[in-house]
Amino acid sequence: MIHYHGTPITPRSVLETLAGEHFCISYFEPRDLKTCLKIGQSLMLDNGAFSCKTRGVPFDLRGFYDWIDPILAHPHWGVVPDVIDGTIEQQREMTATWPFPKSFGIPVWHRRCCWRTKYSRRRPTKIRRLRKRSFYSNLNLS
Repeated sequence: MIHYHGTPITPRSVLETLAGEHFCISYFEPRDLKTCLKIGQSLMLDNGAFSCKTRGVPFDLRGFYDWIDPILAHPHWGVVPDVIDGTIEQQREMTATWPFPKSFGIPVWHRRCCWRTKYSRRRPTKIRRLRKRSFYSNLNLS
């Protein structure tokens, strides 16, 4: 399994010692993006919807898609936007409207919404696929 370091990381000197690691960059707080793109092995690009919700800030879906578009390519991937405390139907809609290749996005399920539903029972398969893809994509075969 890949460990992603959450950002921002301060002081900057500590971030710079993590060259070659994997990072999670939030759309809500992207200040370490440029540095992590330079030094990181891969990025998980989080949509920041939870941070927006907890701070009472509206989530800008179009802004997130515009932000992630030029960055989203192997080995980087994004967290498909979700509706915090939304219904199963809302989560399905967000997943269905992901405008990028499915291999570049992983949906999120929240326990209160979907944990005991038929919809969430598919989750372990998606995580196994992610782990397998991540493991094989990071092998050094030379």
